[in-house]
Amino acid sequence: MTVQHHDGIIPTEHDALLPRPLQPPAGDSEPGVPAQDDPFASGDVVTAEEHRSFQRGLEQRHLSMIGIAGAIGTGLFLGLGGAVQTGGPLGALLGYGVIGLVVCAVQFALGEVAALLPVTGSYVRHAEFLVDPAWGVALGYNLVYGNILSIPSEITAICVLFRFCFLSLSSGALVVFWWFVDLTAAGILVSWSSILYNHIRLRSAMRVQGIPESRLPWYNKHTVYTSRAALCMCVLILFTSGFSTFIKGHWDTSVFVSSYLDIPLVLSVFLIWKFWKNTKPIPLHKIPLLEVLDQIDESSE
Repeated sequence: MTVQHHDGIIPTEHDALLPRPLQPPAGDSEPGVPAQDDPFASGDVVTAEEHRSFQRGLEQRHLSMIGIAGAIGTGLFLGLGGAVQTGGPLGALLGYGVIGLVVCAVQFALGEVAALLPVTGSYVRHAEFLVDPAWGVALGYNLVYGNILSIPSEITAICVLFRFCFLSLSSGALVVFWWFVDLTAAGILVSWSSILYNHIRLRSAMRVQGIPESRLPWYNKHTVYTSRAALCMCVLILFTSGFSTFIKGHWDTSVFVSSYLDIPLVLSVFLIWKFWKNTKPIPLHKIPLLEVLDQIDESSE
């Protein structure tokens, strides 16, 4: 079972996440050997503690439970009425159906990468390993941002439910609730997009390095296509979630801010960390997948 653990996902130093190989004596490096100051020079990305705590393996029941847990929430019950009012029963059904397929693609993509890299921090660490260390830091802050917003969001949702039961609260509680929904939804879409992009990078790196998908601990032959389709849908929803405010005569500053605030926040953290630490995108041919797969073979023997 793949365990997702969020402790320490926002490190102060990237080197603390990926252990480096032993430093050779000065001048002993050979041509073609990765520089020793490269944290990705070693494929030993799973620490000894993680080897003891995690197990590579993911079954269908695990994915089913993840999907059920992610689908149940206060927003589902409060948002369903608004969806039916806006799009009608058929529109609401189609909307939930499309998002359900996106969530399914996200979970399959996360499961495929997590089975290969069962590390603390989940997709945050995956982004550091497969994309760019700065992007992993930005995702960590995005996750903290979403968790912080979830608390007042749930409190506001309770207030809305009370209003529908003691009629003692103003309608403004519902407006505030939708602000929080928009703020957290943007963060979730960024996380989903990154999970899908991590998987796309993994598969692309495997293709460049000539590694067959059969070497993965767990995989599905359809994820090559579903991840790309779901990523396009997530980006489309992210950038059109507040489209109504751009219609002439319908400008609403609160809607604009709540729909798009997360995008500049994540990009700002990414750029600041990138220029501060001078991080570089990880080339596909330099991602040490063979080393990781060799570790899996050794541990299974």
